[in-house]
This record gives sequence, C-alpha cells and structure tokens, in this order.
Amino acid sequence: MPQNKTATCAQLLKNAAVPLLERARKLSRLEQAVLKLLPENLAVHCRVLNLKNETLILSADSSAWAARLRFAEPALIKQLQCQFPGLVRSTQVRIQPVSVEAP
Repeated sequence: MPQNKTATCAQLLKNAAVPLLERARKLSRLEQAVLKLLPENLAVHCRVLNLKNETLILSADSSAWAARLRFAEPALIKQLQCQFPGLVRSTQVRIQPVSVEAP
C-alpha cells in the first residue's frame, strides 16, 4: 500500500519562507540601488515592484513621472547591469497612484 506523504500547513509555510525571504531581500537591494541611481526628484516617485524574466518592473506615481522614468531607463539599465550582472536586461513601468486615506 502506498504511503501517504502529507505535510502540515506549518511545514509548507516553513519550507516556503526561505525562498520568499531571499526574493524579498533581492528586491530590496535592487530598490535601494535604483533609488540611488535615479535623480532625487524622480526617485521619490518610483518603486520597484518585481523582477521577472530579467525585466525589472517599476511603478511611478503618475503618467508624468512614468514618462520621466522611461527616459532614464537606458542609463539605469546600464548601471544596474554593472552592479547586478545578468540580472536586469529591461524595465517595465507601471502607474500606481499614491493612495490617500480619507479622514
């Protein structure tokens, strides 16, 4: 009779925690690098969302900041490739307006 190989939720979460933490740390390092490389007035309107298939996905507060970010992309990619070889080949910019909480 085949053995039942089941795992508890706690075991599954424990096994998933390490890769998730490593990914979060990598994205955090990337965001720190991006924010240092961008001009200060642009950096405050930009966030790193994800890294998928060598494409760095960034967000901007508005379409105006997204356009400025797209103009900065070629230099940004070149500098990131020096710091993180083989990690980033392209970027994608998404617009995510800043949410304002109601009083």
